[in-house]
Amino acid sequence: MKYSRWKLSARHAGHRRSGARGTIRVTACVILLTASVSSLPALDPRLSTTQYLHAGWTQEEGIALPAINALAQTTDGYLWLGTTAGLVRFDGMRFVRWEPPPGEKLPDPGIVYLLASGDGGLWISTQHTVSRLDRGRLMRYPEVDRWLA
Repeated sequence: MKYSRWKLSARHAGHRRSGARGTIRVTACVILLTASVSSLPALDPRLSTTQYLHAGWTQEEGIALPAINALAQTTDGYLWLGTTAGLVRFDGMRFVRWEPPPGEKLPDPGIVYLLASGDGGLWISTQHTVSRLDRGRLMRYPEVDRWLA
């Protein structure tokens, strides 16, 4: 009986050792792979930061932007800004205040959250409402609004 217990415990001890060896081997491979990869800088280190193209926009070149609470980019490339005074769209050149289609409106201009969906739509949340802008149409979700109240 003593022999079988010793044999059993020796078998388990062997598994622990081989597991530790396997972990050491994997760790060594990861270190070697990491060390063999050369660094890839995001910018050309030979250029000064002043040599890169950049642009700034002032209030004279666009609209006076109120406080921005949310930001999202839709699949069509537009950058949407949710502000305390409504929705603003940026096309890469200018900021344009979004105007809803006739007969539709955001229930509250104070936007607190934006989420771009994969199908091109834009989810808009205010403090107490949820809406969705999709292909120029604004849809309301009053059943969700009750959860936010």
